[in-house]
Amino acid sequence: MARRDELIEIAKSYLDAILSCDGSAVALAPNCWRIEQGRNSGRGADEIRTALATMSYVKAIRDVRWYVDQGGEDLIAWYSLDVEGVTSFIAERFHIVDSLIHEIEVVFAFVIGSELDSWPKDDTMVWPKNPDGSFQFS
Repeated sequence: MARRDELIEIAKSYLDAILSCDGSAVALAPNCWRIEQGRNSGRGADEIRTALATMSYVKAIRDVRWYVDQGGEDLIAWYSLDVEGVTSFIAERFHIVDSLIHEIEVVFAFVIGSELDSWPKDDTMVWPKNPDGSFQFS
């Protein structure tokens, strides 16, 4: 079983590859896969590396926070990803066995606006509520 910091380094190599557009250093299992918003977006290491090479539109990955499963094979990165005019808030799960990434699963939401904060700094950034405590949707 790999240690927490080893798992994070392996998964971080994937995030680094998004920014560098170079997946050659990512420890991908030959038959790994990637799911994005519930749809397969990569079958196999070669296909995922090819996709990483096309991500020049990504300007920054920031505010990365890690959760590592006590069992030692699954971890999740929560982070903000900036592209021109849009900030995405991402949760990306990695399943790592024998120091190789076997599964990547990502879900995200995005907001129009560059380099938005992922955490509210004051009450103006908190979702408004109705007098009964329910959220306002309009």
